[in-house]
Amino acid sequence: VKDITYLQTGINTSDFLVLFDKNTEKYFYTGNATGTLTSYTVSDILTIVTSTGTYSCQSAVLSDNLNSTDCLRYADYVGGTYLPILSDMRNGSKFELARAITKSEYNLVKNGTSTKDYGDLINNVLNDSSYVELSEGTWTVGKKIIIPARHEFIGLNAMRDYTNNATSIIKCTHSDIGIQSTGEGTAIKKITIIGNSNLDCGIEISSGNCTLIDVGVNSTKNQGIRVLSASVASVLQDIIVVNTMYDRANFSTIKGAIDVQGTDHFLYRVEANGQSGFSTVVANRKSVALRVGGTNNFISDCIGEFGEVGVYVDGTRCRFSNVRADRCMGDGFYITGSSNSFSNPMSIGIGSAASNTYDGFFVSGVFNLFNGANVLAQDNTVPRYGINDTVSSASQWNVWTNPLVQASVGTQKFI
Repeated sequence: VKDITYLQTGINTSDFLVLFDKNTEKYFYTGNATGTLTSYTVSDILTIVTSTGTYSCQSAVLSDNLNSTDCLRYADYVGGTYLPILSDMRNGSKFELARAITKSEYNLVKNGTSTKDYGDLINNVLNDSSYVELSEGTWTVGKKIIIPARHEFIGLNAMRDYTNNATSIIKCTHSDIGIQSTGEGTAIKKITIIGNSNLDCGIEISSGNCTLIDVGVNSTKNQGIRVLSASVASVLQDIIVVNTMYDRANFSTIKGAIDVQGTDHFLYRVEANGQSGFSTVVANRKSVALRVGGTNNFISDCIGEFGEVGVYVDGTRCRFSNVRADRCMGDGFYITGSSNSFSNPMSIGIGSAASNTYDGFFVSGVFNLFNGANVLAQDNTVPRYGINDTVSSASQWNVWTNPLVQASVGTQKFI
């Protein structure tokens, strides 16, 4: 005997203890009813007609039917059917996704062998609950997951281990966006996204006051994470993105493994990677590891690695602290934006695609401030210039304080 099912004709009433009416969101005990349900009338009580007779079913109190020790974690307790009213999710209580599927289904998710598409289910739960927990395991989806305004999608394990099913993983089989935040005040935490070479983007933020913490993205056609220009005051923290920009040969605009537009964002401990297998620079040189545009953004302790450019800055009035460009095929920092400030920026192992061709720092923007810029050698790479500042107007000069070029260079250290 199962506990609960939807009120509908054709069910065997003696198989269930409680019936749930979707239209009125009311529960009713089946009582002594038997037989196949043929028709029903809902009011304060439920009148059902079955193959054995007519029965009056009294209103059920939800708490009388729940086992508080297991909190209905699996849908086996409700006949394998997702019934959102079974929790207080609509009042803001947490809802763990494993509760929406059967135990046998979750066992497959947990061990990483499930092939079922859970895209619709996850979107349904996210619409119902403002706080959804992604249980450990690999959840395959064939469509974009959408986070509504002021809703949170939180994993239960943030190891960011792409081969370990104890991690909370969204595995994308489609070519759209993996997860999209469309409204104000969303949060995505402790979730790993495994994409594919055709996945447009792992995570897209199109609104403001969004939070991404403990997130990993592996494998995308374009960006791993992109923050659009309409976004404001979002936080990206403790993030790693790898194996992005598979389509870089066809890029016609600048794209970053992590690509930030908008204003007043905060990036902390973020590592943006193109692909470690990159060894050449495409003619149009549009694929960069970490791209910072927009205005008035704060970037601290971040890394741009394995890109045609390590850190590309076309933003204005942004503040950078302890940011590193590392093992890039082309330039380390490429800065066209103006009025930015950089404290202790570092460029390491630059220009692996061609010796004496690319720069540790290339700067064409004006009124930028640099304190303690450092260019270091690694992997026998030889940059053309350590620092290449092309601004010639004395009224628009950039300011360099305590720069240090330790790497051997092909042409000269400073220009």
